[in-house]
Amino acid sequence: MGFSKEFHELLDEVHDFATYHGNTSIFFRGQCDDWPLHSGLFRMNNGKKLSELKSDEESMYRMFLNQGHTLLRGEKNWELLFIMQHHGVRTRLLDWSPSLLTALFFAIQNTDASNPVLWMLNATKLNGLSTGSSALISLPFEGNTYEEVLSSPEPCLSVMALLPTRNTARQIIQQGMFTLQGDNMLPLEDEFGGSLVHEMILKKIKISESIINDISEFLRMNAVDHFTMYPDLDGLSKRVNTYL
Repeated sequence: MGFSKEFHELLDEVHDFATYHGNTSIFFRGQCDDWPLHSGLFRMNNGKKLSELKSDEESMYRMFLNQGHTLLRGEKNWELLFIMQHHGVRTRLLDWSPSLLTALFFAIQNTDASNPVLWMLNATKLNGLSTGSSALISLPFEGNTYEEVLSSPEPCLSVMALLPTRNTARQIIQQGMFTLQGDNMLPLEDEFGGSLVHEMILKKIKISESIINDISEFLRMNAVDHFTMYPDLDGLSKRVNTYL
């Protein structure tokens, strides 16, 4: 019977966006719910001021560094931040990938979710607006270490798309990229007065319930499952459970 018309339309929409941007620097993000593009740190806002959130941010960094030192290899600053993100700490990073398969996998993982979405971003055009440089940013940017940023009492970070150090197996497999949320506390879609969306630099595709099965089959055909995304014993356990 093949894939549905709706699934083909989703792939066509992805293709059109990538073609429009010259098939370069496209980041994908799959979310199991249609929430704003806030990082974990800023999603836990609860009415806090920036100074309070930055205090929380520094406390989490210090706790992870101090209590995890026997499990780490001396990583600090931005390198440690990338590790924190991939182990579930609420940081100012937001996960993306140049792999559409990776994004689709994460979009449909929560079976209770009713509003999965796929986001697409031209990362270098974002950086052209935020930093004046149409290139992916490797940290430290302008020489600032993460610890210096944490200790700054003033807002000092702008949104940007990053080319991170891939220092975990998960990050390598998932081809992990990040956007770093700036100190204006806005979700990505509201940055620059919403012009990212208006100028087609950022686009959202809603995933209807009718094509979730198509996506699952597409992932299966490409041998994508929990173990390929999480190459560890937890990922293997979830793969094994699917055969019960």
